Amino acid sequence: DCERLSMLLSERELMTSNNFEMQDRVQEYGVLSEFDWQDVRVIDPASVAEQIAPSLPISLAGGLILGSLLGFVFGAMKEMAEKTFHGSDDITRQLGVEVVAQIPEFNNRRVVSGDYKDLAADLVTLHRPHTQPTESYKALRTSVFFRARREKNVQLIQITSPSPGDGKSTVAANLAVVIAQAGKKVLLVDCDLRRQTQHVRFNVSNEVGLSSVMAGEASLQDAVQSTGISNLDLLVSGPATANPAEILTTTDFADTLDRMREMYDFVIVDTPPVLPVTDPAIIANYVDLVFMPIRLRKGVQVKAQQAVEALALVGQKIDGVVVNALTRKDAGYGGYGGGYGGGYGSYGSTYGGYQPKLPRTAKTIAPGASTNGNGTQRGSDLESASKK
Repeated sequence: DCERLSMLLSERELMTSNNFEMQDRVQEYGVLSEFDWQDVRVIDPASVAEQIAPSLPISLAGGLILGSLLGFVFGAMKEMAEKTFHGSDDITRQLGVEVVAQIPEFNNRRVVSGDYKDLAADLVTLHRPHTQPTESYKALRTSVFFRARREKNVQLIQITSPSPGDGKSTVAANLAVVIAQAGKKVLLVDCDLRRQTQHVRFNVSNEVGLSSVMAGEASLQDAVQSTGISNLDLLVSGPATANPAEILTTTDFADTLDRMREMYDFVIVDTPPVLPVTDPAIIANYVDLVFMPIRLRKGVQVKAQQAVEALALVGQKIDGVVVNALTRKDAGYGGYGGGYGGGYGSYGSTYGGYQPKLPRTAKTIAPGASTNGNGTQRGSDLESASKK
């Protein structure tokens, strides 16, 4: 009976709970019945669905404008960071100087000609006479000959660069070679009294040279050496001196250049870069043409402009720019060390791995040529000219 009573009590509680829930529902229905359902109406019928955003034409136009703006800003920032030239027209416009030649980059390590195996590999006009770099040097030679015909007394040609690493000594040596190959008597003068290089390139002694002549220790005739190349003689820089700038300002130096004019058709003067030292600005007062080789690299634009301005301060000008070591990318459009002061890196004395042991005398002696008492060879052209 107790179990029966417990079940009846549970059923009563359940029924009581359901009764309360039903009363709540009845009250809710009573509230809803008070509204006037007849006032409900459609104010704006639903339209057919369509895409409002994003709009493809607007997005493409916005992306094109934004991309162009970012590209322009990036290009401007890159140009400001590199400060380089982008073609011959850009060089002429920025510097006001004509580009007289563009020398392609070539491999210094591969020597083709065995006739001049003792000479440096960067003498491409000797080792590879039928290549594009050699043809470019011949184009530079044509520019020299044209100016010589147009202007009288064009004989002394200075080769300098804005800063170390532009290859000005290589340009000077190859230009001297191609002019000599044209049958002209040429003297190549290493007037870089701080960092001598031409004696290494032509594998001759540097014991007697320009500094020896200026010091009165040797005559010009005794200091000049033969390179073993027809019509081409070499005057090396000679032993290092403590005051190269002072030597270049003397009347003896000017007189020596005048004697070179009388003895040779052309004299190629290899000088230091313009920016590190004042030597090139001094020498520019004595020569007829000044050519400036440059490499298209970072910072060359600013340095080239500074070099042009530096020569302009002494009343001189650049007669032509030689774009050197032009790569395929550029065509598509090592610096001087302590001798020149800090900040210009290390120039070095090797050329594409070529670093011969220098003998006391020149290895290459032209047939029938005589030698001086110091073991160096007399230039046959100079010797004949001195007899006149």
